[in-house]
Amino acid sequence: MAPEFTYQDLLPIGPDDTQYRLISTQGVSTFTADGKEFLKVSKQAISNLTEVALHDISHYLRSEHLEQLANILKDPESSPNDRFVATDLLKNANISAGGVLPMCQDTGTAIVMGKKGQQVLTDEKDEISISRGVYDAFTKLNLRYSQLAPVTTWEEKNTPVIICRPKLRSTKILIIQMSTTSYLSLKAVVAPINHFYIKRPRRY
Repeated sequence: MAPEFTYQDLLPIGPDDTQYRLISTQGVSTFTADGKEFLKVSKQAISNLTEVALHDISHYLRSEHLEQLANILKDPESSPNDRFVATDLLKNANISAGGVLPMCQDTGTAIVMGKKGQQVLTDEKDEISISRGVYDAFTKLNLRYSQLAPVTTWEEKNTPVIICRPKLRSTKILIIQMSTTSYLSLKAVVAPINHFYIKRPRRY
């Protein structure tokens, strides 16, 4: 007798206790077809989400990371060098949180991983919408282009690079995860409740 078929995700994740902040309700809607509810996300919503996400990961540290740095200052076993480094990092985070100077100057590579449910519809190829958001972020913010692209045999230009990996997730959720060449990362979500969220960073 054949064993009963069972399915399990390769890398199952636990409950998401992330706090999100509302970016916009524009460009996100739901509709019903064939008895199923679908999520429709405009290309502009994805581009806007990408641009905001790149701003936040370039300027804000995660709450957990800031807490770890603050704990170094409180730890009686921390060495003077430990406290010096933690203090400098917190000062840097404070300056970066002003939204003008980014956390790290190596901001030239945007790596994006998209997870898209089978009941999510978008206006165009998602790589285009995300790349447009990357372009907007790099042309509006103080982000340094650190990738060289050959234009001719003798000429090169700095240009940001994007890597996009679409992947299925739950039915009506679109998730975009991004990071820069530094250790920062951020997860942005378009949920099926006509809202447009991004992970809430903590400003130190």
